[in-house]
Amino acid sequence: MTIQYKNLDNKTRSYMLQEMELDETQGKLYMSKRFNEKGIKFFPGLLREAILKYDDRWLAQEMNNKNCFNSHEQRRNRQGEISVVKIPINTSEMFAEGEFN
Repeated sequence: MTIQYKNLDNKTRSYMLQEMELDETQGKLYMSKRFNEKGIKFFPGLLREAILKYDDRWLAQEMNNKNCFNSHEQRRNRQGEISVVKIPINTSEMFAEGEFN
Protein backbone atom coordinates (compact mmCIF):
# COMPACT_ATOMS: atom_id res chain seq x y z
CA MET A 1 0.00 0.00 0.00
CA THR A 2 1.34 3.40 -0.97
CA ILE A 3 1.57 6.26 1.50
CA GLN A 4 -0.67 9.19 0.62
CA TYR A 5 1.20 12.47 1.11
CA LYS A 6 -1.74 14.87 1.39
CA ASN A 7 0.34 17.68 2.94
CA LEU A 8 3.57 17.28 0.97
CA ASP A 9 4.02 20.89 -0.07
CA ASN A 10 7.15 22.97 -0.69
CA LYS A 11 7.36 24.03 2.96
CA THR A 12 7.27 20.41 4.12
CA ARG A 13 9.84 19.42 1.50
CA SER A 14 12.07 22.23 2.77
CA TYR A 15 11.91 20.82 6.32
CA MET A 16 12.63 17.33 4.99
CA LEU A 17 15.67 18.61 3.10
CA GLN A 18 16.96 20.45 6.18
CA GLU A 19 16.68 17.28 8.23
CA MET A 20 18.44 15.23 5.56
CA GLU A 21 21.26 17.76 5.27
CA LEU A 22 21.69 17.84 9.05
CA ASP A 23 21.89 14.03 9.13
CA GLU A 24 24.41 14.13 6.30
CA THR A 25 26.68 16.70 7.95
CA GLN A 26 26.55 14.80 11.25
CA GLY A 27 27.27 11.49 9.55
CA LYS A 28 23.87 10.15 10.60
CA LEU A 29 22.28 9.60 7.18
CA TYR A 30 21.11 5.99 7.37
CA MET A 31 22.81 3.72 4.87
CA SER A 32 21.22 0.30 4.54
CA LYS A 33 23.33 -2.75 5.35
CA ARG A 34 21.88 -4.16 2.15
CA PHE A 35 23.41 -1.42 -0.01
CA ASN A 36 26.21 -2.31 -2.36
CA GLU A 37 28.80 0.26 -3.47
CA LYS A 38 26.31 1.82 -5.89
CA GLY A 39 23.76 2.23 -3.12
CA ILE A 40 26.28 3.99 -0.91
CA LYS A 41 27.25 6.24 -3.81
CA PHE A 42 23.80 7.06 -5.21
CA PHE A 43 21.44 7.05 -2.22
CA PRO A 44 22.16 10.54 -0.81
CA GLY A 45 21.61 12.22 -4.18
CA LEU A 46 18.54 10.13 -4.95
CA LEU A 47 17.02 10.91 -1.57
CA ARG A 48 17.69 14.62 -2.09
CA GLU A 49 16.03 14.53 -5.52
CA ALA A 50 13.05 12.57 -4.17
CA ILE A 51 12.61 15.13 -1.39
CA LEU A 52 12.75 18.05 -3.80
CA LYS A 53 10.57 16.68 -6.62
CA TYR A 54 9.13 13.22 -6.09
CA ASP A 55 8.16 10.67 -3.44
CA ASP A 56 9.11 7.30 -1.97
CA ARG A 57 7.81 5.39 -5.01
CA TRP A 58 10.17 7.28 -7.29
CA LEU A 59 13.04 6.77 -4.84
CA ALA A 60 12.47 3.00 -4.74
CA GLN A 61 12.26 2.81 -8.53
CA GLU A 62 15.48 4.77 -8.99
CA MET A 63 17.34 2.67 -6.43
CA ASN A 64 16.22 -0.42 -8.38
CA ASN A 65 17.21 1.16 -11.71
CA LYS A 66 20.68 1.91 -10.37
CA ASN A 67 21.04 -1.54 -8.73
CA CYS A 68 21.72 -0.08 -5.28
CA PHE A 69 21.14 -3.25 -3.27
CA ASN A 70 23.03 -6.49 -2.91
CA SER A 71 21.13 -9.47 -4.27
CA HIS A 72 21.97 -11.69 -1.27
CA GLU A 73 22.85 -11.36 2.39
CA GLN A 74 24.13 -13.56 5.18
CA ARG A 75 21.78 -14.68 7.94
CA ARG A 76 22.43 -16.56 11.13
CA ASN A 77 19.82 -19.13 12.19
CA ARG A 78 18.91 -20.10 15.76
CA GLN A 79 21.64 -22.72 15.83
CA GLY A 80 24.21 -20.08 14.93
CA GLU A 81 24.77 -21.37 11.39
CA ILE A 82 25.26 -18.79 8.68
CA SER A 83 23.53 -19.08 5.33
CA VAL A 84 23.32 -16.88 2.26
CA VAL A 85 19.80 -15.86 1.23
CA LYS A 86 18.25 -13.56 -1.34
CA ILE A 87 17.12 -10.22 0.00
CA PRO A 88 13.35 -9.68 -0.07
CA ILE A 89 11.97 -8.58 -3.41
CA ASN A 90 10.44 -5.45 -1.86
CA THR A 91 13.63 -4.24 -0.16
CA SER A 92 13.85 -1.00 -2.14
CA GLU A 93 10.19 -0.16 -1.53
CA MET A 94 10.39 -0.78 2.21
CA PHE A 95 13.65 1.15 2.55
CA ALA A 96 12.48 4.10 0.43
CA GLU A 97 9.18 4.37 2.26
CA GLY A 98 10.87 4.39 5.64
CA GLU A 99 13.58 6.89 4.75
CA PHE A 100 11.40 9.25 2.73
CA ASN A 101 8.66 9.33 5.33
